[in-house]
Amino acid sequence: MLKLGLIVCAHGNARAVLRLCKQYSLQHADAIALCGDLGDDFSEINAVLKATAGAKAKIIAFPGSHEPEKDFYRALRKNKRVIDGTKQRRIALQGYDIVLLPGSTVNTGSAGFRIFDGKRVPKAYAARFRTFSIAQLGRFIRNAQKTIVLCHDPPKCSGTSAIDVAYSGVVTKGFILHPKDAIVFGQKFKKHLDNPLALITPKGEIIPEPFASKLAKRGYPVSVKHRNVGNIALKQFLKSKKIPFFACGHIHEAGHRAVSAAGKSLKQGAWNPSVWYNAAPAVKGNGGILIIDGKNATYKNVKVKS
Repeated sequence: MLKLGLIVCAHGNARAVLRLCKQYSLQHADAIALCGDLGDDFSEINAVLKATAGAKAKIIAFPGSHEPEKDFYRALRKNKRVIDGTKQRRIALQGYDIVLLPGSTVNTGSAGFRIFDGKRVPKAYAARFRTFSIAQLGRFIRNAQKTIVLCHDPPKCSGTSAIDVAYSGVVTKGFILHPKDAIVFGQKFKKHLDNPLALITPKGEIIPEPFASKLAKRGYPVSVKHRNVGNIALKQFLKSKKIPFFACGHIHEAGHRAVSAAGKSLKQGAWNPSVWYNAAPAVKGNGGILIIDGKNATYKNVKVKS
């Protein structure tokens, strides 16, 4: 049996991470995985990693849609027991392989890590991000039935109870964000205003809430919708490789939900041959444990004070 504690979207909330780790220790978790959005800068990322120091389980961490590259690696150097998921992409544990896909397809202005679909890195990404390919993830798969894939982003699903349902904005016409409107993204975003790329938003870009509604109110071409926003290429990969076990976060409002590989909603505690689970958001005290025993798995939602 493998028990995997999950922490996703902590966004600098070290207190919640500490409390989640204590709960995972009580549940005898074999490993704890921090699946992206640890924080927006070194101080937040470092605080979150330090909060895991007392856990007896293995600690794994990789970036999502917020972490600046230099700050992420600096924090890892300060917390040396943490396994760097951008470099060690497959971790064998309890007879299973945990395979990691760092980064995100939706990045903030500070983000330094990007997921892309193909085998060749697009020029626009190569100049700005450290990149990770979905198409190349297959080389880390040894036995699909004994593999758990972890990613910050969810795969594309369907239905209103899926793990990728979000109230989010779709950019209907490309625009350049006016510096005075950068406050929509919070005070921390201001330090990225010297990077022109951070202000350019192309048509079709997905903007999460509450930022999307705020931009729409200021007159930007953003249409707010209730929709499935997962990654199509990631779903195709999981399906083609017949990966039964998967965990993610990123979409806060879809947290504490799981579906089967076929898209059926799953109740916590119920065993199933496939479980795709969203454990977010840790910033609000949400977490979860993915439990795998033989060819079946289940999940347990965990909630602590944030």
